[in-house]
Amino acid sequence: MIGRDWTHLGVAKLYTDICRNGYKIMYLTSRAIGQADSTRDYLKGINQNNYQLPEGPVIMSPDRLLTSLHRFVLPTLFRHILIQARSEVIMRKPEMFKMACLRDIQRLFGTWSHANPFYAGFGNKITDALSYRSVNVPSARIFTIDSTGEVKMELLELAGYKSS
Repeated sequence: MIGRDWTHLGVAKLYTDICRNGYKIMYLTSRAIGQADSTRDYLKGINQNNYQLPEGPVIMSPDRLLTSLHRFVLPTLFRHILIQARSEVIMRKPEMFKMACLRDIQRLFGTWSHANPFYAGFGNKITDALSYRSVNVPSARIFTIDSTGEVKMELLELAGYKSS
């Protein structure tokens, strides 16, 4: 979020169209809870061709900022130095938080409900797709949006299928 526009082209319209079809959006990030205000402001400030991101809960890591940096940013900044480092020293695993969080939310719906509360998942990394798969979102409903705004079905592509 620092000094860079992280939005993907067309995502505001895509999410708006999804909500107009009756679905609810939940935003999940491994950013620290201390960044809650700036993250919400960032999401509310996205405007693409007069489309804004739909409202929805923003689920964040309860960790302090330095713990979240340990899990996500520091490995990115120092990847060239720490390539041989063990994951216990510095992890680049935001998906670990996301998987656990999604499982916790899923459990809120109880085992009596055989319907998965998550219909589809959208992310910008393959690790997001793996997080959604961990709570049984079907691969055909997991999408990765690249920096140009192209929506891909990366998990299916890894299995040999091509998305159009």
